[in-house]
Formats: sequence, structure tokens, C-alpha cells
Amino acid sequence: MILPVPQPTAAAVFLLWLCALWGTAVQGAERLELVQALPIVPAAHDTVPLEPSGLAVCGDRLLMVSDDHDDRVFELLPGPRQARARVFIEIKVGAPPTLPNYTSRRLRRLAAKGRWDWEGIACEAGELFLLSETLAQVLAVDSQGLGTWMGTSLYRAGRDIGLFALPNAFAEGLTLTPSQAFVAGERQPRGLVIAERGRRPWPRARALWLTPFPDLMSPHDFSGLWAETDTLYTLERNHYQVCRRPPPDFKANRCWGYRHVEQAPDLAYRDQRFGKAEGIARRGDLLYLVLDNNHGPRAADPEDRRPWLFVFSVPADW
Repeated sequence: MILPVPQPTAAAVFLLWLCALWGTAVQGAERLELVQALPIVPAAHDTVPLEPSGLAVCGDRLLMVSDDHDDRVFELLPGPRQARARVFIEIKVGAPPTLPNYTSRRLRRLAAKGRWDWEGIACEAGELFLLSETLAQVLAVDSQGLGTWMGTSLYRAGRDIGLFALPNAFAEGLTLTPSQAFVAGERQPRGLVIAERGRRPWPRARALWLTPFPDLMSPHDFSGLWAETDTLYTLERNHYQVCRRPPPDFKANRCWGYRHVEQAPDLAYRDQRFGKAEGIARRGDLLYLVLDNNHGPRAADPEDRRPWLFVFSVPADW
């Protein structure tokens, strides 16, 4: 007897779609090899706790921005046992930024008060570029510390496809190539915004989604960007990985993990919601990740509230 072929249910079709989706994911992230774990020590006169939020290499300097330091950029000086943070330059924002129709009144109030919330930093030919999460805009800073806003094209392009929709999850991570600037939309959804740098302010930008199937317990996110030639590297803190994303679609084709370091008993922070990697930079054969612990204590030493600078070996197949 020939039995009728059962028709797939909606649930079965959905399951097959999920399998196809996850079948395209990058499998088996190789572990990054730790060289040093260095607590970051602030300058003696700085009473505001450091909350590292971005890294960049500028010449032979390793530079860092911090959430609650709207008026300065730091240089990190790694040593055998710790990394010392000192003020590299103080920032003087010139004309106020243009404020398009932001959905959040809170963000407009923060901008009016000069609370920029730097979440990314890049450097080119001695000029610094800082990403404001408050505005999803970039500030160019000259050698005297004077800042000029690069316009609203990044924000408008991201909003047009649904990025920058979640409060406190706007823009995270900034990196440059000779002709383009890349900014990451953090999460829910996450994506990239790419601006053309031919003129100032930057006249045009385009945006694309890079959001896999949602993981409600640990949303896929971006917290830092790094570029080499035309290849992008993304720091994905909620899943403890760095991924290589070549153009034109910037889909990940290789990832490396660091969960074994961030959650090591002697390194982990007590509150695992914080102590997440927020900045990425490479210098020679060393890869740097910086963590923001929201001034929380380490699990192994409740008196130690210093953020970490992790130094890894650059993988051979980077």
C-alpha cells in the first residue's frame, strides 16, 4: 500500500529554515593565545573611574577612549605587570553637532550637555576620529584637540534600515580605510554603516544588516571594529569572539574566541553582565582587547576594580 506523503507543517518549515541559517554560520572558533593580562591604572589625579570603550593605534601609540571622559583621549602604556593610562590630548568640541530627528529625547538632552559617550576611536595621519554613541556621529580631532563633527550621514543611513533603534545600543566601534569610515550598529539589530570620506562633512553613507537569528539570552552584537586593507574585523563581546569579515557582504568567514580568558577564575569580574570587551586594536604581532567593567570588582579580589587590557598573539591565519 502506498501511503500519502505527509505535507510539512509550518513548524517543520521553520526548523528547516533555522538549520539552513545556522549551517552558514562560522563553526569552531579557535582560541586566541593570551600573552598578557594587564590591569589598567589611571593617572593619579583622575578621580573619575576609567570605563574603556575603544582602542586605536596611532603611530607607535596605543590610544583609548573612556565612557565618562568626554573631554580627553588616553594613551595606554603597557608594562610587565600593568598598563598605565595617561591623558594624551584634551578635546575642545567646536560648533555643536547638527541634531536630526532623533527618536530619543534623552539623547538630545545628553547632547545638549556635551555628554558624547565615546564608543570608538580611530587615527589617520595624526588626526583622531571619535565615535559618539549619543549621536551616532563622528568627531574629527586635530593635533590641537579641536573637534569638528563629520555630519549626520551615518546616523541617517543607519536609521533608514532600522539600526540605532534601541536606547543605549546605538553606535559601537569605529575604524577607517583610506576611502571609507565604518561604524557598527551595536545590537537588536546589529549592522554596519559605511561612509564615503571624500569630502567633509562626510556626504554619503550606506548601511547593511548583519544580524543572525536572534538569541534572546545573549543578543549578537558588535562592540568594536578594526580594519586592515579592505578586510574588517569585528569584536563581538556577547559571544566572546573576534571575526574576520571581508567585503563586499562582510559576512564572517573566520572567528577566534577568548571566553577562556575573560571568564578565567583569576580574571573574571564578579558581575558577568559587565567586564565585557569594548575595544580592539592590532600592533605588529599583538592583538589588544580592552574591557569595560563598569567599575565592578573582580571575583577573585573584591578590592580590585581596575579594567583589563588583554594582549593576545595575532593568529597565524589572521
